[in-house]
Amino acid sequence: MGRLRFTGLVAALVACAALCAPVAASAASSFSWSQPGDFTATGSGSNPEHKYGDLSWSYSAPTAGLVFSSSFAGDGGMFAGWSDSSAWIAVPATGNRPTLQMVPAQGGSVALTWVSPFPGGAQVTISGTVTEPDYSWIPTQCAGTSWTLRNGSAVVASGSGASGTISPGGPVTVAGGGTLVFTTTDVSVPVVAPYSTACDDTEVALSLSAPAPASAITLTSPTSNQSFTSGQPTLTGAAGDGFGYDGQVKVNVYSGGAATGTPLQTLTSTESGGNWSVPANALANGTYTAQAEQDDVLGDADLSAAVTFTVANPGAPTVTLNSLGSAPLRSSTPTMTGTGGTAAGDSDVDVTISSGPVFSESTVVRFLPVPVGPGGGFTVAVAPALPGGQYTAVALQLGPGEALGESAPVTFQIEAHPAVLTLTSPPAGSSLGQSAETFSGAAGTVSGDANTVRVTLWRGDSTKGKPLGSEQAKVSNSTWTVTWSKRLPLGLYTVQASQLDEAGHTAITAAHTFLVVPTPSTIGSSVDLARSGVASVPITCFAPASGACIGKVLVVTVRSFRPVPGGPTGSIRVLFADVDIPGGHTVVIRRRLRGSLTRLLRRHAPLQVRVTATLSTSGAAAATDVGTRTLRAPS
Repeated sequence: MGRLRFTGLVAALVACAALCAPVAASAASSFSWSQPGDFTATGSGSNPEHKYGDLSWSYSAPTAGLVFSSSFAGDGGMFAGWSDSSAWIAVPATGNRPTLQMVPAQGGSVALTWVSPFPGGAQVTISGTVTEPDYSWIPTQCAGTSWTLRNGSAVVASGSGASGTISPGGPVTVAGGGTLVFTTTDVSVPVVAPYSTACDDTEVALSLSAPAPASAITLTSPTSNQSFTSGQPTLTGAAGDGFGYDGQVKVNVYSGGAATGTPLQTLTSTESGGNWSVPANALANGTYTAQAEQDDVLGDADLSAAVTFTVANPGAPTVTLNSLGSAPLRSSTPTMTGTGGTAAGDSDVDVTISSGPVFSESTVVRFLPVPVGPGGGFTVAVAPALPGGQYTAVALQLGPGEALGESAPVTFQIEAHPAVLTLTSPPAGSSLGQSAETFSGAAGTVSGDANTVRVTLWRGDSTKGKPLGSEQAKVSNSTWTVTWSKRLPLGLYTVQASQLDEAGHTAITAAHTFLVVPTPSTIGSSVDLARSGVASVPITCFAPASGACIGKVLVVTVRSFRPVPGGPTGSIRVLFADVDIPGGHTVVIRRRLRGSLTRLLRRHAPLQVRVTATLSTSGAAAATDVGTRTLRAPS
């Protein structure tokens, strides 16, 4: 089975990457508009609503200037400043009111206009409510308002003097580019002052909806089961050109007899006058299925019927591409060789390389035209150089009548350089405390790089002689770390890391020499017992200054005692305390002992005690430091 191919345009090959995914389509059932929901608080005049890219709404006051308000202070403050002769249309910014305030001046009116975006007549369903609050309790002369809803010049709904619904009794056919106009009018006659336009407060909620046009996308050529024996097909059809349709048409071409799986190619065309057309790119001989797609402005997609056709151009040249072997290649510019047709009308060969284990136009990285020699052979070096990784190549050649010959795919691996490996800890020339010999760094993760790093250690300041030993570190997220399995004696050491790859390279870091020194103790050098009977021991927190050490400290005698004649014998607890020590600080922990215990310890001082400090830093697991110290007491 042939595949869809481009010939001669690398840019077109790469462009397919964003277009070749299959689409599940479901067209929108209707478009809708609402007031006040579609208002944007931009002031008087045209008020764009952006859902469909058209200026659908506008508002005006024929007999007076228009004032726009974007917020309200609540019913108690709505009347301030409303006693002038201006007409109002107001949209609440807070969203507390679900309606639109339309307040005409005395004898005036305010109009709200919707312009149909459809090029032809559209069935529009209209619903809404009109509310006129009862302001008879205020000390003014109020005459109220009336309202009408017109389709062009025809009145389709009206009312006055009370709350009600806006319902024309069925869908209304609005002409292409026609208007629906809702007008509220002050119906007062000259009245005796005082007069307030607050009397003319009309609240409106208006909703419109129109069905989406029926799907207009078709694929008329090729026809079902059509066979092309000369050249390549041109795909044509009809497309929607009215409101709601995207002007771009996409045509997915699939290998085989169904529009399933990943398209081999996605072609694009711009609708013009309700039609579209796009030539197919070079198709090898075989069976294909095409389907056209057009999106609407809601993001939904209409699909044409799928059409299956065949390409059966005679005289397709025979093209081969030689394998580069199964072993990873150390060269990033390998030479591709093969054979092509030499008959009259046969073109040059195009060697096309994509990334990954399967050839795909969406991931093409190199396009290499190469002439065919008199004997049918061709040779071309890959340029520019390929990064490390896996690739798949095919060779393509056009014959007479654009009959396309295609080689079998060739997959190969590039590993031209050793892995990128570093040793960051310990830094060269640094010191490590005993029991803290952890080594770490960054590792290579290109396909073919080993997933382990070997860490080798020598005694002394060089890598000469027999190593002290080695450890394996797993690579995780481009890093590696390992803790030496045995406690190292004090002294000078040298460490080096290495990593292999499948091409036989060995990446080796620079050697780092470091010194193993005694691990600093959190426990002070001695435990003191004051004459007052207070026992104390210094404890140090080695956490950063921004951290803290939290835990427990216990001091007990090494020697056993019998504090009470005839009682049990055992170690005596000298001190126990919960501690919270700031990072980088030493704190003396103190506890007062009973008098009899103080006298007993003073009698036997100096004596050995065991100090246990179990501390955790910044939520990490607790670490325990144990040391033997001398308890001293004044004579």
